Amino acid sequence: MSAGTTLKGIDPRYGLIRVMLDAGRLPSFMEIFRYIPKTVVANDMGIRLTAFNEMLRHPEKFTLTRILTFAHLFDIDEDSMLDLVVQYYLQLKKSKVSGDELH
Repeated sequence: MSAGTTLKGIDPRYGLIRVMLDAGRLPSFMEIFRYIPKTVVANDMGIRLTAFNEMLRHPEKFTLTRILTFAHLFDIDEDSMLDLVVQYYLQLKKSKVSGDELH
């Protein structure tokens, strides 16, 4: 078992995401990665980091299965996860039209 994982093999930081979302303190999908590294999430989802980063740059490439896996990992309902991803996609789309860049 790697360092930082629970007996179930799930990183305990995943639980923080639900708490943050429930408290209204998770303003965007990308905010998730301030609390749990992309490398951890990609690994737990079985995705190479380069492929995961590409999906983050182009969220329309996430399959519904991947989004539902996010919901399961973070123990949040599917509607909330879908909403976070869709809102992130719309932010990116708007920023590309206006010439801004999101980080």
